[in-house]
Amino acid sequence: MEISVDLLPDQSDKPRGVITYYLTSKYDEKAKEGWIEVVPILSGFKQSQDNPISVMESRQQCGSIIRDEERGYYMLTECFHQWGYNLIPL
Repeated sequence: MEISVDLLPDQSDKPRGVITYYLTSKYDEKAKEGWIEVVPILSGFKQSQDNPISVMESRQQCGSIIRDEERGYYMLTECFHQWGYNLIPL
């Protein structure tokens, strides 16, 4: 599965561009555990120097995708380097 997140265009004080996440569902039969392998592609994304946002910068494993009404995003959660990352707006 591929998910592209289109951010605010042409505003120098805000992050802009596209972040693409390649998501692959994995399952270990012996351990009876599943996870999501996430590979971010940041080549079309420019981070803001003044107002940076938290983005996944390297391949990680995450536990699930949740719908977070309070934040207004679907989120990748239980990730290796950080608890959660905003994925796409609701």
